[in-house]
Amino acid sequence: MISACPGPRFQALNLNGSARTLAKPSRFSFATAHATAEAADELAVVERDSAGAVSSGTDLVPFLADMKQVFQRLRDEAALQDTDYDPPFSDFNLVIDNHGAAVNVTVPKSTVRIKFRYSAKLDPQPIVRTVHDSAQRCDIQVDERREGFPPELPPDHPFVRACVETAGQQPGTAAFGTDASELQALAPCVVLGPGDIAEAHTPTEKVRLADLHAAVPVFMRLAERMAAE
Repeated sequence: MISACPGPRFQALNLNGSARTLAKPSRFSFATAHATAEAADELAVVERDSAGAVSSGTDLVPFLADMKQVFQRLRDEAALQDTDYDPPFSDFNLVIDNHGAAVNVTVPKSTVRIKFRYSAKLDPQPIVRTVHDSAQRCDIQVDERREGFPPELPPDHPFVRACVETAGQQPGTAAFGTDASELQALAPCVVLGPGDIAEAHTPTEKVRLADLHAAVPVFMRLAERMAAE
């Protein structure tokens, strides 16, 4: 079955418990591997003073400078990259949340949230350790949350071969996250679906009705094939 989520992103097609298709916009060029799922590695760095109440914000500046260096390392150091992806560097998104404080007051609490996504071939620990070490030097707290592992199927996997023959496309990799990082615990996963990922998570995200209609027979053929095996 296919269960839909709001917008052009869909949940999984459960193929008789033997495999799952993540119907995410991919123009039906399907992916056998991708970066970790959204919120896979999230680091929340909370700044506070010695009393645990108020901070001037100045202690956060050295930490942010360190994170700029991490951001640049991911783009410059080949050892931290996976050339099977385009782009080859890991995702390291950072936002600062002052929890609604006005611009003319001392910020009671400032939280830096970092979304770190990487492929299965890369070891995230050197980057994670760098974040923790910097936070410790700056005397700020880090809360780390992890979900799933980057999914990756070999090109000769039976489910991949079935997708190649059904969709008429060769497999590749996807430099974005999906729920496959969690769903792969239930069954092998690929990413395959209508629409363009470049439009996903944007103010104008959409999938053309014609693309949705064209997706139905593809999913039906794939489901029938896998159910028969």
